[in-house]
Amino acid sequence: MGAHNYGFHAGSIWYRGHFTAAGTETAVKVDATTGRGGSYLAWLNGTYLGSSDDATHRFDIPAGTLKQGKDNVLAVLSANTAHKQDWSADDSHKEPRGLTGASLVGSAKQIGWRLQGALGGEDLVDPVRGPLNTGGLYGERHGMHLPGYPDDAWPSVSLPDSRKGAPGVSWYRTAFDLNLPKGQDVPLGLTFKDDKAKDYRALVYVNGWMVGLYVNNLGPQTTFPVQPGMLRTHGHNTVAIAVIGEDANGDGLGNVSLEAYGNHTTPLHYRDIASPGWSAAVYRDPQATADVRIDAPDTIARGKSGEVTASYTPRRGTAHDASLTLRLPDGWTAEPEAAQRLGNVPAGSTVTRSWKVTSSGGSGPWSAVLSATGRSRDGSADAATSVASPPAAPGAGTHDLAGLDFLSTNGWGPVERNTSNGEDAAGDGRPMSIAGTAYAKGLGAHADSDITVHLGGKCSRFTASVGVDDETDSAGSVTFTVLADGKQVAATPVLRGHQAAVTLNADVSGAQVLDLVVGNGGDGNAQDHADWANATVSCAS
Repeated sequence: MGAHNYGFHAGSIWYRGHFTAAGTETAVKVDATTGRGGSYLAWLNGTYLGSSDDATHRFDIPAGTLKQGKDNVLAVLSANTAHKQDWSADDSHKEPRGLTGASLVGSAKQIGWRLQGALGGEDLVDPVRGPLNTGGLYGERHGMHLPGYPDDAWPSVSLPDSRKGAPGVSWYRTAFDLNLPKGQDVPLGLTFKDDKAKDYRALVYVNGWMVGLYVNNLGPQTTFPVQPGMLRTHGHNTVAIAVIGEDANGDGLGNVSLEAYGNHTTPLHYRDIASPGWSAAVYRDPQATADVRIDAPDTIARGKSGEVTASYTPRRGTAHDASLTLRLPDGWTAEPEAAQRLGNVPAGSTVTRSWKVTSSGGSGPWSAVLSATGRSRDGSADAATSVASPPAAPGAGTHDLAGLDFLSTNGWGPVERNTSNGEDAAGDGRPMSIAGTAYAKGLGAHADSDITVHLGGKCSRFTASVGVDDETDSAGSVTFTVLADGKQVAATPVLRGHQAAVTLNADVSGAQVLDLVVGNGGDGNAQDHADWANATVSCAS
């Protein structure tokens, strides 16, 4: 679910997931990469679950939040920071941004996702300011950062704003005129002052230009210079600040002031940089012409079939020459034909079509996205859902994890079977070795990583010897965590290069899913090659 695959390469990303609750769900496990200083915030049915900057985090579901048997909405805001440059040649600039995985703890229900990033994605709506200027916040997509945005109906506040509210995103706007002396260079910037105990980040815009990201509880930067020409030194200026609050009670914005860094005589002349303003025609959400819904079983086993239904309801007027088309992953089939003609559908009526859908056999992804698109002369609308299709549970006996089907996210290249992580290509690992001891079996990973194994409730015991692989030449620092259905059942402190392997022995009785998580030791993930040596699960029939 990394945002890059969908054409969103900068800024914050919103994810919204839908699932029909079984009522047994106890938590949501999220995998994400937001960059150093980034974080992600989660809500379930409007209830704030919290925030985290961990590669893998479990959000417990508060009592009374789930709607059993009904549609539930999980919303996650991934507040990303920019990619690193490649000056160290460690390729960390290739890290994904956004969610890389999410699952429910306590049921096999699947989450159907949509995501939203910068308006237009790779098709820029603001080519003047470029692709890195905005992200997927509602205010960014609607132009609240731009000069001329109609904010007359907004309530007036004074800074510091002590207002308490719900966590999430708040926007502040102000405007001022400048008339600086001619023949003088007066460098200016915006300076922030606030209680460092407050957890929020602020996106800072001047005349629509992003000039900085202020993270109140992180720092150390508290002042943000505004480039000459970007700031109207003889004219009208607009400042907009988007505050992403992570505290449970929310927090208002602290003091913000315009500061002069100096005053110098100069013969230089600065021209104003083009700063296009707000346009109602550009900064609006497109309106769907119809409501499309799709329903499918929670699980369709590999090579098996299930019934999938989709419905089409026009939003306004009669939909002429309407159709519904079912889209399936490669290898999946449907009967009857995927494209179904509906004819003319009167306003207010709903038309439904059903298909017998058969999943592909063999190995492959553990879940599949099924979507339906409704079309008419007026336009189109679509909907999607996810269906679980995990591998069969291991049979009776002891199994090497390297021989089982698994899913994984990995900080550097793919997870390797029976070798170290190696470099960034598949199959380039070396024989596994921890503190001089060689291992023939196991999994080679790199922080931050998460290896997911389907147990199907059939296994009772997990064991492994873990440590930093010797190929790092004593560098690297990692942590190992074992999760059974999202609950921690074993973990290590920070382990470093050339440190002896640690034995993990965990009870995984009844667990549907096993997660093996490697975290960095708090000092970045360079050289964090981690071995799950002799990793096995013991299972019953």
